[in-house]
Amino acid sequence: MELDATRGLAILLMIIFHFSYDLSYFKFADFKVNQGYWDWFRYVIVTLFFSVSGISMVLATRNGIRWKQYLFRVSQVAAGAIAVTLVTWFVFPKSWVYFGVLHFIAASMLAGLLFIRVPVIALITGISIFLLFNLTSWFNLHWLYIELKPILHLPRGTQDLTRFIPWFGMILIGIWLGHQNWRPKLPDSRWLNALAWMGRHSLAIYLIHQIVLFELVNAAYHLRQMLAGS
Repeated sequence: MELDATRGLAILLMIIFHFSYDLSYFKFADFKVNQGYWDWFRYVIVTLFFSVSGISMVLATRNGIRWKQYLFRVSQVAAGAIAVTLVTWFVFPKSWVYFGVLHFIAASMLAGLLFIRVPVIALITGISIFLLFNLTSWFNLHWLYIELKPILHLPRGTQDLTRFIPWFGMILIGIWLGHQNWRPKLPDSRWLNALAWMGRHSLAIYLIHQIVLFELVNAAYHLRQMLAGS
């Protein structure tokens, strides 16, 4: 339950983040969601998501890799990623999502298998990725975007970008954590049970919540416009 609750907490924080973005987008508020403490808020969210993803990879493969089940799960996440790309391409044609959270997780579920049985190497590599990313100007894969942009017709901006570097480092740190068998025992409570439920249904909630929130705030915006004009 502890892992599900942590993932559920990440989902709850992401819902808060996206709702704040929607309020700002429709001018109900003036949240600077791409700067300042909002950036740190997002870092907390993705750190929770990706470390838990790394731990989950270890748990899913501790008795060997059941390739059929594992690849089916990867395909579910990849299908969700494609859905995000298609929806954002339709709603935000100049800033659609080409590599967001789900794209990253699907890619990491495959790349992470290289480290799944070598936790110490995973930890060292994960820390090294963060160090190189912060201490150099070339270790950020921006050059890859420059090369792929004209080929794939990528937009100049995007609604969400999850950089493979450095965040794959957090997946690797999560893989190391998964091998430590350390999980805090949380007291049983309905709030934690609710978070755990959200964690178990995180993919569905992730795909649906922003569509629902965006349309609700959009409806409120148009209602306000109608009332202002009456």
